[in-house]
Amino acid sequence: MGIPAIVASVITCILILVLFKPSQEVNINKDEIRAKIAGLGKLSGIEIRTIVWLVIAIGLWMTNSVHGIDIGWVTLIIAMLMSMPIIGNILKPKDWAQVPMQVLIFLTAAIAIGTVGGATGMNAWIAHTLLPSTAPANLFLFAAVVTVIAIVIHMLLGSVIAVMGVAVPAILVFSQAMGLNPLVPTLLVYTAIASHYLLPFQHLNMLVGAAEDTGGYTQKETLRLGLPLTIGVFIVTMGVEIPWWTLTGFLHKG
Repeated sequence: MGIPAIVASVITCILILVLFKPSQEVNINKDEIRAKIAGLGKLSGIEIRTIVWLVIAIGLWMTNSVHGIDIGWVTLIIAMLMSMPIIGNILKPKDWAQVPMQVLIFLTAAIAIGTVGGATGMNAWIAHTLLPSTAPANLFLFAAVVTVIAIVIHMLLGSVIAVMGVAVPAILVFSQAMGLNPLVPTLLVYTAIASHYLLPFQHLNMLVGAAEDTGGYTQKETLRLGLPLTIGVFIVTMGVEIPWWTLTGFLHKG
């Protein structure tokens, strides 16, 4: 996914530079920046403890296959230790009160959709009802079909995680006869919905910046970028991923 991700980033960057011209000249005063950095002083105790715990967390996340502790438990334990006196004292009661429980419930439900769909037959129903009867033999056409399906479901559901939970199992059923590595259709779906959005709520990264005190843009700017970016999605899935995966041999490793 490295090469496709780089291409997707370049396409996004080019579109931003073309569509959003600067309204005024931007000047960077390096001397002022250095002065402000110097004014911050040395690292405080709480900052040092924060760095230490974050480094430990990242280390445990990266070595998950070695120690076998689920990253969810690692995250929870580190957060609890950061709340402890003396060794932590970083997270306060008010910080825990700000945890959006409704978002956690939503994420849990969205992630579980795929498993529930498999147990109830929903995934197979979507594959047989909404998808073509047979998958195209041409890999480029197959990538186009998968991309269209992922984008349509994304427009209906809005949530990236929910789409992954619904679309991936259905498309795995749809492409089973092709004998492809299951990661191929999965990553095609991922690429489509990770790069596609027309409104801020359709992508968490966009939603975070859609406010005056964060990114400062609105739904209008998101739509202006999202429409041409949809074409970029097809460029990546059909024009980059299929040739790249064919070249690396990944495409047919079932």
